[in-house]
Amino acid sequence: MRDMDQIYIQYMPQVYKYLFSLCQDQHLAEELTQEVFYQALKSIDGFREECKLYVWLCQIGKHLWIKELKKREKNKCVTLEDDIPSDSNIEELNIQKDERLLQ
Repeated sequence: MRDMDQIYIQYMPQVYKYLFSLCQDQHLAEELTQEVFYQALKSIDGFREECKLYVWLCQIGKHLWIKELKKREKNKCVTLEDDIPSDSNIEELNIQKDERLLQ
């Protein structure tokens, strides 16, 4: 196929800009861009030239971005609501409940 160094030099800026437009994060766009070219290197022999190389690279990038979003959603921290009772409130509620049962 083509020389990956040449592909990288030619398409890296465009792929980076595309990924930056998706994530709006410079560091993440850089990481995703590097991963795009790593994945492309692994599977370049499977590229059937049914679309432009740039489009293929951006498709890889889009899938990596979606994967990142799913990972973030999975690892998302849930903040505790103010209406969740504290430990001391739970104890008091249990004591009151027990007292009502004894009456």
